[in-house]
Amino acid sequence: MQKMRVSGFRVLLLVSCFFCKSKGAVVPALIMFGDSIVDVGNNNNLLSIVKSNFLPYGRDFIDQRPTGRFCNGKLAVDFSAEYLGFSSYPPAFLSREASNENILIGANFASASSGYYDATSVPFERRQHSQHHYTHTKK
Repeated sequence: MQKMRVSGFRVLLLVSCFFCKSKGAVVPALIMFGDSIVDVGNNNNLLSIVKSNFLPYGRDFIDQRPTGRFCNGKLAVDFSAEYLGFSSYPPAFLSREASNENILIGANFASASSGYYDATSVPFERRQHSQHHYTHTKK
């Protein structure tokens, strides 16, 4: 019979799933970076002309209202969160929902028309933040 070995990482991952807010999820939290493909509403709280907080965006989402997602329903990150066992979706980092216990399931840092470098959003010069700025100032 072969001896069974379990790595420390797997044990840590398993234990952290028991103590995190996302009970029953495969991972303790989801952290997303990207552009409009995965943005769940960060641009609603930025001085930007690139927004999706108006109809028809959101008409097929849970409460049939615009959320800041650049589609009329769920994004791939929403389906991923469901598949991984989360009972809610990680909030947009710049939203009011991203506080207290809600942030324990993760956060979405994606922002439409963004890129890692400021030069990627040159056509939208009024943008104030890039993901590079988020990752280097939020510690």
